[in-house]
Amino acid sequence: VPRPDGKEDYLGLVVVDEPSSKQSDPHVLSLQMRYTSKQPVASSLLT
Repeated sequence: VPRPDGKEDYLGLVVVDEPSSKQSDPHVLSLQMRYTSKQPVASSLLT
């Protein structure tokens, strides 16, 4: 399927678009984001 903007797409030829072998755990990512943003747990659950 060609790109809508008409540009060449080298996906799969030059760049491999596959999942990483090391996947992110959503819960760990949420904890890391809370820690780096320094928001309390209660306020981060409200957003």
